[in-house]
Amino acid sequence: MLHANRIAGAACQAGHLPAIDGLRAVAVLAVILFHLRTGLLPGGYAGVDIFFVISGFVVTRSLTMRPHERLRTALAGFYARRMIRLLPALLVMIVCVTLASILFVPLAGSKTDIREMALAAAMGASNILLVLTEAHYFAPSADLQPLLHSWTLGVEEQFYLACPWLIWLWTRGRRDSDRRLALLSVAAATAGSLLLCLLLRTAAPRALFFLMPTRFWELGLGVLLSLTSAQWQPRLASFRIEVLSAAISVGTAGLLAAMLMPGSPGWLRPSVVAVLSAAVIAAIASALGRHWSDRLLAGRGAVWIGRRSYSLYLWHWPVFALFRWTIGLEGAFAILLSLAMTFGLAALSYAVVERPFSSYRALAERAPGRVIAAGLAAIAVCVATILLLFSQERVLTLSRIEQARPSAPSISAGCAFAYDQHAFHGGVVRSWSPTCGGVRPGGRLLVAGDSHARVYAGLIQRHVVEHKVPATIYHHSGCRFPPVLRQDRDMKACQEFRSAVARELVGIAKPGDILFLPGLRIRDLTIARGTGADIPVREGSEFQKNEAEILAALRAMAMRGVVLIFELPKPVLPSAPFRCSDWFNRGNPECRRGLAIARADIDAMRAPVVAEMERLAKTMPNVILFDPLPILCPGDRCGARRGGTLIFLDGNHVTDAANDLLYPAFERAIAGAKGRHNGAADPVRRGPQSKAGPDQGHLAPGKMQGSGGGA
Repeated sequence: MLHANRIAGAACQAGHLPAIDGLRAVAVLAVILFHLRTGLLPGGYAGVDIFFVISGFVVTRSLTMRPHERLRTALAGFYARRMIRLLPALLVMIVCVTLASILFVPLAGSKTDIREMALAAAMGASNILLVLTEAHYFAPSADLQPLLHSWTLGVEEQFYLACPWLIWLWTRGRRDSDRRLALLSVAAATAGSLLLCLLLRTAAPRALFFLMPTRFWELGLGVLLSLTSAQWQPRLASFRIEVLSAAISVGTAGLLAAMLMPGSPGWLRPSVVAVLSAAVIAAIASALGRHWSDRLLAGRGAVWIGRRSYSLYLWHWPVFALFRWTIGLEGAFAILLSLAMTFGLAALSYAVVERPFSSYRALAERAPGRVIAAGLAAIAVCVATILLLFSQERVLTLSRIEQARPSAPSISAGCAFAYDQHAFHGGVVRSWSPTCGGVRPGGRLLVAGDSHARVYAGLIQRHVVEHKVPATIYHHSGCRFPPVLRQDRDMKACQEFRSAVARELVGIAKPGDILFLPGLRIRDLTIARGTGADIPVREGSEFQKNEAEILAALRAMAMRGVVLIFELPKPVLPSAPFRCSDWFNRGNPECRRGLAIARADIDAMRAPVVAEMERLAKTMPNVILFDPLPILCPGDRCGARRGGTLIFLDGNHVTDAANDLLYPAFERAIAGAKGRHNGAADPVRRGPQSKAGPDQGHLAPGKMQGSGGGA
């Protein structure tokens, strides 16, 4: 019996391992269930970790079974085989998903993250892009990025650039000491990668999750498993079947436990359990081909799914994401339809793309250079196709919602300007500098805040052109400035950004400058369900320290003669207009709450913030409270449109049409501040109250306080 097992294990080692296909099936089904409904399998994302172990194991076997005399020959053949295996199905998927995104994702052209992700995915760098941007695997918005899942392929492709060199050194080792050195190098890299994960868990969780160096330990374990197979396989075959059965049971229980652990950014613990469990199962399955566990993993159904696991992985996430963009992914019908489409597209991809291209493997052995050149050319064609499709998005898109692109004011009517944009402590700085003659001294416009500062870019640019003054916006999504009355968890990155902005503003702001401070200070109803009054939450000592620091900086600037314009909260809508305004998405469950809200509900939500802003205005001079509510919501209900024109893009960000509505009121606020500003201690009377009409409401309940705090 043991002899038969050894023969079976040797046979498996020499060729294809059906049980590995079964393990792939387990991994891809776990990932699909997790992405379909997180609650179904909270730790199902550990399926990706299993894929990495399998990849390291299989790739190493591919190299060690083809010992070559020359490094160039070994690497050329390896890269040619990998290109034939991975590129065709990947590039076809990217092009198809790009076209589908342009057709069905509203405003796909202004959502450059889809285009950038497509380009990065084609070049094997989407994981790096995700680290450099604000997207996060566990963030709610990640569900809408149809190519987010391509980050795992980026990790593998970057692994292929490094590890084959170490494996080649191992295969070329003529002495035991040479092989031990190569093996120790892989082991050290694997241990170092795991140690790096532990060190970066809190300092850089995004890099920890997405980058190859912190994922190498999973791939490296598969490499080590393959390199040492000649030592452990005979020993494994000598164990009693009962012992191996117990080991299989422990491995299976470990996989199940890892996949039932809750998914969160602290993913390391379930990943370690899943990786070790997968290694145990893979080792036994590869050594004992006749064992019952091998027959189970190598069953017809498991092998069918496992062989198509690559295509299933490629297609499942885009299908789910595009369902969320269109009809939604709630209810039995939508779930079953999405699964049917996923398996149908995967089967089609396997039959039409994967299998036909696999016939070129012999060519990869005979002429690897030609295969590599063809692969690079295919990537270039894919990139060109993506750019071409996005250049024609206005023609191709099925969405008829207005494109919310910044509208440039007429230069001939004002003043030409230079524009600059650069990163700033995790956020972005945008600057406009007039280049025409007669630029007015003083009165520079500074803006600081979250993404609501960014959406005022059209208004700010128009002010620059018409008044010939420079302007700068400091913005970081989710980071209110000042951070008063937060209703959600404050990020350390926001505290660092605010501190950096405050230091810079204190250094550059001069008397007569205007500092505009917009922001979302009530809940986003498209995320937080319900429309009741919010209860402001004050956070711990770090938040309060940061809040005190920012308010002290603002007070110092106001005392020097800088005019502060605090924006009172704009309306928020229950659903996002850009997701609910086309024929293919109006029935989405995300839209069931509607595109309008009662003014009374908004007033109730705003009340604590308005009271806090009024209190702050009494503690420092030169403060104006700018209220856009009466202009954006003049009636009893606040809606997404005014006169048929869209004024809200999502549930709270305004469009350029809203910028045009607000611009006259904003200009009057600035003109009034400048006209009455003769020094930091000059008092200005209180403006109209919050129930003012749309022509006067821009200062409601507005005031510019003198140093004594009197109205």
